[in-house]
This record gives sequence, structure tokens and C-alpha cells, in this order.
Amino acid sequence: MTKINKKNIFISKKKIRYKKNPLKFLKKNREVVKISDGLFQFQGEFLKVFRALNNYFYNLAIKKFHAIDQENPILWPIDLYNKINYFSDFPQQVLMVSGLKKNYKNINNFTKRFGKQNFKKIDLKKNFRDSVVGLQPAVCDNCYYALKNMKNFKNTIYTTYNKVFRDEKSNVDNLDRLLSFSVRDIMFVGEKEFVIKQKNKITEYLKKFLLSTGLNCTIEKANDPFFSINKEKKVFQDALDLKYEILVYIPFLKKKIAVGSINYHYNTFGKAFNIKNKGKTIFSACIGIGFERLVLALYSQFGINTNLWPKELKKIIKI
Repeated sequence: MTKINKKNIFISKKKIRYKKNPLKFLKKNREVVKISDGLFQFQGEFLKVFRALNNYFYNLAIKKFHAIDQENPILWPIDLYNKINYFSDFPQQVLMVSGLKKNYKNINNFTKRFGKQNFKKIDLKKNFRDSVVGLQPAVCDNCYYALKNMKNFKNTIYTTYNKVFRDEKSNVDNLDRLLSFSVRDIMFVGEKEFVIKQKNKITEYLKKFLLSTGLNCTIEKANDPFFSINKEKKVFQDALDLKYEILVYIPFLKKKIAVGSINYHYNTFGKAFNIKNKGKTIFSACIGIGFERLVLALYSQFGINTNLWPKELKKIIKI
């Protein structure tokens, strides 16, 4: 490790020997199969590593933090978007969902027009109802939304794993940016002191994990994209150190990508969803790990032969 500063709270400068694009091999071996732009199927050794990493963070949440495991829907109701100002802060990421207008004429016409031919796009305005739900762009928000209007909420830790959906795709047709990707979050909700203590505790676990992997990586202060539109929010986020990203260098891309984040929400969700304990608004924080990017980072730095990966890493993923 090298010296840290106010921007970086963790730096691991490991020598990188592998510099090829591993996706060429993974596709050829059908461990990664492209379904469409930004959509991929995983199997074989790649999926084994993927699931092992998810299991590692699940066990960290359950065994070390005694978290409550949750299963949440992949959809957000409009009310959730509204209460956290998502449509104004992150409009570029939104993907809404709808169904056909519920009348016989519309359904019959739709079937006749699209049922027997191939189409690359479908006119939503003419055929579909107005949307009241959207595909989730983050996995933790349904957890907080489900706590809305609670008056005696006590300090609690949760974990959830789910798909995330954002209206974006890779410029290089790779796993660095996807339309749909997989995230495990560990969420800390309650009194300010409790939340900060747990956030700091899990940050130390993340540092140990990163050292064990042998990855060339950093944990750096960050801002959510498009927060520059709202200068007050950007200043607020900077001043309170609300967001840090786990950045890993990808040799063949010649850049770093974020494989995870550490987020201190302050009392934002407590206010938005009216969650309180003894009259005081609750605070929250979370860490999120994106597995497609993390596994891509491992293959990109260590190569396609997992037998040659660092010993400590192989202990973690049991290969």
C-alpha cells in the first residue's frame, strides 16, 4: 500500500501482469454469453466465482453484522421515485415499466400487428398504459421505503441481493457498464452514532477483503453522477464524506471502474419516508458490491486461468 490522502482512504498498488481482454476467452468458452446490448448470461467457472463472491458478502452480513436477510421486488412504485427526487437527480438512469391498455380492441390490434412478425421496437404511446412502476436503479431503497411512517424504529442491519437496471450500456461492449447488473447491499439503519459506527466497521472489512484479493485498487471519495446539476447537493455530499467508491484498474480498458461503493445517506431516507425513533429522524448507510464488475476486474488483472490466481483470493472463493 502507498500513502493515503483525503481523497483516498485505501490504496493497494499491486503489479499487474495480465493485460488482455478476458471477455474474448470467456465468450469463446461460453462462460459469458451476450443476450443483447448490455445483457449477458453467465455460466461455468465465471458463474462459480460470481456466486462465491456473493456468498462471501452474504456471510459477512449475516455472521459478522447479524443482518436481517431480505428479498425485495425489482420494481419501484412512482411514490418512491417522487419521495427521493429521483426523476430530478438521475433522470438519465430511469427505466419505466407498463402493460397493454386493458381493452379488447387494443389487445386484438396489438396481437395482429406484432404477433406474427419481427419488430425491433414497439410504439408505447399507442398501445401501453401510463406507467406506475419502474425497474429499480438501486437495490437498497425498497428496504427504506418499506419502513415508511414507522415511529419507533430501532437500530437494525439488513442485507439484500437483487438486479439493478439503468438506461446505459458499455462503449466497448463489455461488462463495465450494463443495462441490468447484480448487486448485494448491506444497509445500516437507525441512530446516527450507530450508523456511522457500523459504516466505519464494514469499511475496515472491505479493506481487508481487498488486500486478500490482491487487486490493484483504491477506495476514493466520489460524487453521484449528475449531482453537479444540483450544486447544493454536491457541496453537501463533499462536506460530509457521504460517498466512497471501490475503484479497480482494468488493464485492457486502461482505466479504473467502480466495483462497489460505501454510502452514508445522513438522514435523507429517514426524512423522505418519515422513519423515526422517539421523535428523531433515523439515519442510514450502506455498502453495495456489483458482481459483474468485480468478477471482470479479477479476470482482467489475474487472467483467465483461475488456478493461477492469488492464494488468498482462491481461499475466499474456494477454487
